[in-house]
This record gives sequence, structure tokens and C-alpha cells, in this order.
Amino acid sequence: MKITPLDIRRKEFKRSVRGYLDEEVDLFLDGVADELERVSKENAWLQDRVQALEQQAAGHTHIREALEKTLVAAQLQSEEIRSNAEKEGESILRDAEAKAKALVADLYAQTQKVQQTLIQLKLLEEDFRFKFRALLEGYVKLLEDSPLLLAGLKATAGGE
Repeated sequence: MKITPLDIRRKEFKRSVRGYLDEEVDLFLDGVADELERVSKENAWLQDRVQALEQQAAGHTHIREALEKTLVAAQLQSEEIRSNAEKEGESILRDAEAKAKALVADLYAQTQKVQQTLIQLKLLEEDFRFKFRALLEGYVKLLEDSPLLLAGLKATAGGE
């Protein structure tokens, strides 16, 4: 049974011959009613305070959860950025290696061409020397075989 301060103030006791003094009982009941009222108000205030603190704690819990989610999202994003950077770096490295290999292959092909050209030039030089020597030898033989021509050349060379 719930007793309120108003219940205590309105309570009427039966009278008996040897009972308590009405004034003392009324004063005591008024004091009890006042104290019960004070305790009830304090209890209500404390319940309100507990509820406010619970709401505040719930708010902090929500903030903490939001911060944890934000932290997890930031960690995931950081990992994704790092992973993408690694992939991009590997891709750049592969591209650079492929370009370097292509450049080396191109330079090798050019070197081979230059070497082939050099070989052809040496062969042409050798052929030219051979043919030029043969031509000169042919002229010398012609001069040796034709004494009149040789005498005319000597006279022309000596007359000058």
C-alpha cells in the first residue's frame, strides 16, 4: 500500500480513554508527512537525474559508437588507399620495365642494323679496293703493252 503525505495528514485515529494526546500525534504525523514529502520530492528529483544521466550516457554511447564506426571506416579507407597506391606503384613499375625492355630491344635491333651496314660497307670497300686494284693493274699492263703510249706519256711528263 502506497502512503502519500496527504494520506498521513488526513488520517483520523479512533479515540480511546487512555489514548495519546491528539496534539502530539498530529504534530508527529505532520512531521512524518513533511519528511515523506521531502523524501518523495528528492526521490523524484533523483529519478529525473538518473534518467537524464542515462540519456546522457546513451548519447555518449552513440557518440562512441559513431566514433568507432568512423575510426573503422578511416582504417578501411586508409588500407584501401595504401592498397591502391601499391597497385598503382606496381603498375607503374611494370610499365617502366616494359618500356625499358622495348627500348633495349629497339637499341639492340638498331645495333644489329648498324653492324650489318658496317659489314656491308666493309664488303663494298673490299670489293671496291679489289676492283680498283684490278683497274690500276689493267692500266699498268696496258701501258706496259703499248710502248708508244708509254713513250708519249713519258715525253708529256718530261716536257713540262
